[in-house]
Amino acid sequence: MKLRKRIDWKNELNEIVTLNNGTSSRRPNAVSSYATQKKRRETLFSAFADLRTLGYKLESVRNIKTKHVHAVVHYWIKQGQSPSTVQNKISILRVFCGWIGKGGMLPESKYLADEDQAHHVTRSYLATVDKSWSGKDIDFEATIKQIAESDPVIAMQLELQRAFGLRRKESWMLRPKSNLEGDMLHVLHGTKGGRTRMVPVRTEYQRELLGRACQMAGNGSLIPPHYSLAKWESHYNWVMHREQITRKGLRVTSHGLRHEYAHERYEDRLGVEAPVKGGARPDMDTDAANAQKRWLSRELGHSRPQIIGCYSGSPQKSKADGGKAEIERPSPNDAGRKSEDRGLALSEAEMEDAH
Repeated sequence: MKLRKRIDWKNELNEIVTLNNGTSSRRPNAVSSYATQKKRRETLFSAFADLRTLGYKLESVRNIKTKHVHAVVHYWIKQGQSPSTVQNKISILRVFCGWIGKGGMLPESKYLADEDQAHHVTRSYLATVDKSWSGKDIDFEATIKQIAESDPVIAMQLELQRAFGLRRKESWMLRPKSNLEGDMLHVLHGTKGGRTRMVPVRTEYQRELLGRACQMAGNGSLIPPHYSLAKWESHYNWVMHREQITRKGLRVTSHGLRHEYAHERYEDRLGVEAPVKGGARPDMDTDAANAQKRWLSRELGHSRPQIIGCYSGSPQKSKADGGKAEIERPSPNDAGRKSEDRGLALSEAEMEDAH
């Protein structure tokens, strides 16, 4: 009797990931970022290892079925993993199923958890806590001055994040001389999903800051010449921990500066403070308010206006309206965008790049 050759699941999975991982799940002709590829690989190997821990020793990773995904989702929830982490992992498994010809196999995420666990796989688009530095009573100017004494480049990057709503990677890779176009800053490098954007230069402080950035960067980016991107990320993270700019330290991350900018621009455009700061409902009709949110969404580098709720929160209806929060629902066209727009945020550093 001829013995069937045993398949090494790790080798098989590695071959599938290597063949498909470079392609964006939303845009077939686009290339996935390095961070997305890295997170997909790590999550898939971890998920299949978890399945083996649960007793599902699949002969081939191509044999994965809905029952297996349901089992591992239940396992992740029991471990206490956050809804955003579980949802991101499901999104990656959904992408994997597409790679192996099972694209329509998995149902909506809520059906992959037990009925009493559905809330664990539903991610909210509404901020309920103010994540800005001012919301945690952090003295921005004093903190920047302190960091500048030992790390002036990082202090500059933090100032740029606050002044223009930049993500951390965008502030590292900014080329001030070539990216400034009249009264607009062209955010071109390090963007999420390759979405470039134009950010208005509105104040004298912003112009003065860009002048200092140009002097510091010369004709290049704000990553010092002797650093690679990976080494600069490591150094940046080390400085953040040294200065206690973490959730466990000062209870903020550098991404809180982007929230600060979003709150400021929300008030500029809608005429009231962001709801998460206690602001009232805008004194304009819903269509006008949504139009302003679309502008703000694009200014922050997002493709969907409802993502603004992640920064601003949502205004509460009056008691006469039943006291329910008003939530701007995603349109049907947004359904296919979820996995990559939500980011693949599992570590604190990666959380900063998720929005």
